[in-house]
Amino acid sequence: MMSMKSESKINSQWTWLTMLLIGMLTLGITSCDEDDSNTLTPEPEEPEEVGSAWVYGFSNNSPQGAVIYMGVAEEIPTQLDLNTSIELGSSVSTFSYGENIYTWNSNASTITKWGVDRSTLEVSVENILSLASIGITGNAGGNPAFLSDTRAFVSDLAEGVMIEWNPETMEITQTYQVDPLPKQDDLIGNVFFSENRRSVSSEGKILMPVQYIPFDCCEYYDVGGAYLAVFDPATGTIEYNQDSRLISSNGIFLSDEAGNKYLAPTEYNFMVTNYFDVNENEIGSPFPILRVNDDGTYDPDFIFDVTDFIDTKLIAGVVTVFDNNVVVRHVEEDFEFPEAYADRWSFWGDGFKSSIVNFETSEVRDFTAFDGFSYDFFVGSIDGSNYFSAGLGGDNVTGTIIRQDGAEQFTTVTEVDGGVIQHINKLW
Repeated sequence: MMSMKSESKINSQWTWLTMLLIGMLTLGITSCDEDDSNTLTPEPEEPEEVGSAWVYGFSNNSPQGAVIYMGVAEEIPTQLDLNTSIELGSSVSTFSYGENIYTWNSNASTITKWGVDRSTLEVSVENILSLASIGITGNAGGNPAFLSDTRAFVSDLAEGVMIEWNPETMEITQTYQVDPLPKQDDLIGNVFFSENRRSVSSEGKILMPVQYIPFDCCEYYDVGGAYLAVFDPATGTIEYNQDSRLISSNGIFLSDEAGNKYLAPTEYNFMVTNYFDVNENEIGSPFPILRVNDDGTYDPDFIFDVTDFIDTKLIAGVVTVFDNNVVVRHVEEDFEFPEAYADRWSFWGDGFKSSIVNFETSEVRDFTAFDGFSYDFFVGSIDGSNYFSAGLGGDNVTGTIIRQDGAEQFTTVTEVDGGVIQHINKLW
């Protein structure tokens, strides 16, 4: 018979074993719960990337002067809003390459690189490049020519300088001393020239249309023809191709749907006396459109003089070339120009009309897509469509972006009150 002492000892051992088993069981259950909890907790999801992003830059008139804004949106807004845009300052232009935005501050002589978050579209400064020490000022730093993610160029042809910089590191990589734009000994009056719309050919050459702008009124000037500066990064040399068939070109290339480049008459021809009272015996054919080959030479077999088909005193600008059709802004033959120098600037847009002329058939038709605007200029080609900035000047300034999808298919895509839309592009 078991003693009371032995029975007590056994009960104590069972109690200890029972507590140990319960403890182990509890620990196992807790561990399982923790494992289950870890398994069931979802991993944080990566933010979903936005399918597309558009950048826009525009000015807004204020009592203190024009202020420049920039913004990014998944789709082009129908109305640009100051409250959702970034204020850049008074002397800034916007441009873009790849998925990055760049802004040129002409007062500070700096190029700022902006990055865009692919999920939130938040815009932030990534780096700043200063060109002040080299003396690049004014419009010279705007609209650089991008060859790649690591090679871009700006120029000051008056001083014979080409600057190469790296958009990735935002550092100047090389300075090229090149031949400056030839002096015009037969120039009468104060004439400014600009090469601020640079383009890169498929051969990797940088093409820069030179636009002469007369600031003194109103003697006839002859700069010897349309000039096109062609810089070859492979050799570090520049050449100035000249064509006397056009007295001076606009500073912007026009492109058709096949990628051909065209130079059209400058709208500043209205400041020259002879264009106010055209005498064909003296100035011949002042308003042709020329085609530029990809190597920067002029196509000798192509010339289209709009005045052969339209009776006019002034071609104020060629808006677009598409499917052998050219849209021209002009005045009628009986248009009366203001006599005073100051009024010749302020009349701009008053009494202008647009016509569409076919290269091949010479058919002329009225064109109304830009009616009511006092200015229009080509912004660029995006996804096969041409984009134009148009609007009204004077006291009621408005800006508009118009998209062209065919020879006569034009759609207004966005507007801004009180300013001009200077840039629009698709980042991705």
